[in-house]
Amino acid sequence: MDRLLAVDRASVAVTTTPSFVALWLAPKLAKFQLLEPAIDVRVDASEARVNLEREGMDLAVRLSPVLPDSEGPPPLLQEQALLVAAPAIAARIHCDADILHTPLLVYHDPATRFSWMSWTAWYQRLGLKQSARQPCLYFSQYEHVLTAAVQGAGIAIGRTPLVLPLLGSGQLKVVLPGHTVAGLGYRIVTSVHSAQRPAVQKFRAWLEHEFAREAMG
Repeated sequence: MDRLLAVDRASVAVTTTPSFVALWLAPKLAKFQLLEPAIDVRVDASEARVNLEREGMDLAVRLSPVLPDSEGPPPLLQEQALLVAAPAIAARIHCDADILHTPLLVYHDPATRFSWMSWTAWYQRLGLKQSARQPCLYFSQYEHVLTAAVQGAGIAIGRTPLVLPLLGSGQLKVVLPGHTVAGLGYRIVTSVHSAQRPAVQKFRAWLEHEFAREAMG
């Protein structure tokens, strides 16, 4: 880190997943900068759940399953999975069976952690039978799935709030809007060593405000 650029300035270090950074956080940071120009933000994009104190991070935005009987406060926001495609592709899909004639954009998750991101589960839910004739494109990073969808490469499984900016701009359209599946919950975790710092409190409050806006639709 270039210490010359950090002299006498407040800063916040946040860690979260690469897809959340690319699709949600990074596009919104200009808004935070306008509100708090005296606070610098350092973003660590990682799939690993780092130890905040050991790695010198102030807070984390984490995704975890939402269990009915779990203790503690509810998540600030819960994902919804839905099918999305570029407008030209979406216009050709009028019923469930039309998906069979459209290339699938697949988030390749070898650990199969997220059943709502599995095309196999979606086909079962829609009563469709997979065919070896249907083309598929596989990606290890979720943001690349949506990039391919925007370019008209096929149909993707979208995740709110990550896909909302692309839907709002019209780059993607919801396909079969009657079908949605609940996914992970978003929570903010703050380092015990940083919780009382004003810059961290301001950044956390801003994140909570932005999540609340998304939750209200």
